[in-house]
Amino acid sequence: MLDDPELARLTELLKQGDRTAFNKLYEMQWKKLFSVAYQALGSVDDAKDIVQDTFVKVWDKREQLDTSYPVSGFLFTILKNNIINYLKKELSRKKRLQNAFGNREEKDHSPEDHYEASQLSVLLEREINQLPPKMRHILVLSRNKNMAIKEIATALNIAPQTVKNQLSNALRILRSKI
Repeated sequence: MLDDPELARLTELLKQGDRTAFNKLYEMQWKKLFSVAYQALGSVDDAKDIVQDTFVKVWDKREQLDTSYPVSGFLFTILKNNIINYLKKELSRKKRLQNAFGNREEKDHSPEDHYEASQLSVLLEREINQLPPKMRHILVLSRNKNMAIKEIATALNIAPQTVKNQLSNALRILRSKI
């Protein structure tokens, strides 16, 4: 661990855009930040994403660094704000989903609603089966198995961007046919 004069020098170099100083800071602080993010979020992938975003923001705001304060304080403040923003978005997303699907009682649905839903389900299943095999497999892993993009990419040994592209194409095709 660096003593205060060294940390101050590292902060000054980072402020000047020194990539080596940034890399050293990354190596020094990544595990600490990841640990905090993982404790707050409970997900390895989400914690890694939040920490990565934290370092990106530090690099983007490096010119605003105050060399009279430890850069670690700056890092943890950004991390805290990233975690809070992430949790707010997750809560909002969950509320929208719950409002859309979770708060409806069975008695609110007429027999016609059930029939239309079952017909839509049959049509959707038929169209999913018409997708190319790789695209269909990725869609099933995402929607039916609730796997994250990174998890699918790891399981299939493909790039996360490929998974995103396949999902986007699958949804575009399904929307056009339904």
